[in-house]
Amino acid sequence: MKWLLYIFLLANLAMFFWHYQPGLFRNGNDNPVREISDGDLVPQLVLLREFESQQTETTKSTVAKEKSCFNLGPFKKRKKALQINKELKAMGIVASLHINKDKKRPGYWVLVPPEKDRKSARKTIAQLKKKNVKDFFLVATGTQKNAISLGVFSRAELAQKRQKAMKNLGFTVSIDKVNLPKREYWLEWPTTADIIVEAKILNRWRKSVPSLGNTKKVCQPKI
Repeated sequence: MKWLLYIFLLANLAMFFWHYQPGLFRNGNDNPVREISDGDLVPQLVLLREFESQQTETTKSTVAKEKSCFNLGPFKKRKKALQINKELKAMGIVASLHINKDKKRPGYWVLVPPEKDRKSARKTIAQLKKKNVKDFFLVATGTQKNAISLGVFSRAELAQKRQKAMKNLGFTVSIDKVNLPKREYWLEWPTTADIIVEAKILNRWRKSVPSLGNTKKVCQPKI
């Protein structure tokens, strides 16, 4: 008889769960259907272009934050840049040194004008050697092919001095203006650093580096 009692209890439990299961009701086909209440989370439909726009803006914001850096400079002398870099390190700022060669500065090229051919140029070189002139080289290509370079100078007065000395030795020498890369040093560190260089410190540094400025731009790639 015990097994009949067990069957009766199981049947009653089945009927209880069938009638009182929360969130379910019977439709016309007698199939349980899930109810959706106001408290349930319903996914919000977003247009594809809106989703892509949101993702793009988020990505741009993250990348900009990661790649944004403070730049301190320019420094004409590497030694001065390294000196201030030590002070930054003492403040807790880890900066890297970069060289900017994008800008140009005037240069003055002293040369013996191009000869008609390589043979004539070599004769001039032989004469230079007889006069103990050592700092020169033969231009092999370009618009000054077969000319003889006597040096490139960053200051006009130095080029003129070289020109005068060569004329005194009996050589015809010209000066051509050229563009030289302008070497500038910059210190760079991420904007995510919590430490800010105070204005009074920058003013102190500007006493020895008048052109010094602190800007924010995209970080340069690490080499």
